[in-house]
Amino acid sequence: MLEITEHAIAERGDLLSEELRKLRSAGVRLAIDDLARSCSNLLQVIELSPDIIKLDRSLVTEIDAHPPRRALAAAAVFFAAESGAVLIAEDIETEAELRTLRKLGVQRVQGWALGRPERLERNGAAPAPAPSPG
Repeated sequence: MLEITEHAIAERGDLLSEELRKLRSAGVRLAIDDLARSCSNLLQVIELSPDIIKLDRSLVTEIDAHPPRRALAAAAVFFAAESGAVLIAEDIETEAELRTLRKLGVQRVQGWALGRPERLERNGAAPAPAPSPG
């Protein structure tokens, strides 16, 4: 899985398209991050046919109280369904945002509203020590 930002597509779309075609033919799946952060080249996103699309926080924040954001998220839900991509809403911080995204049909979500990050424990053992800074 290769994840790129929509911003990178906008900056280097022509070069990126050719290289991504090679990687995709080798079986690499593609995720587009930060959709809606710039929306500068949606046609390029369409051409890349991503497997995963992540809605940016700028679209998700206060989506429950912002009809234009809901409309754009609904369009992303439809686009993902029509293109066979998985849509993930990132950075959900409130229950209201989560409820709204669920009503729109967003199936995959992540963010503080779902829980704080925790260390993974394996086989009942204590969590691994945190990596040292630097």
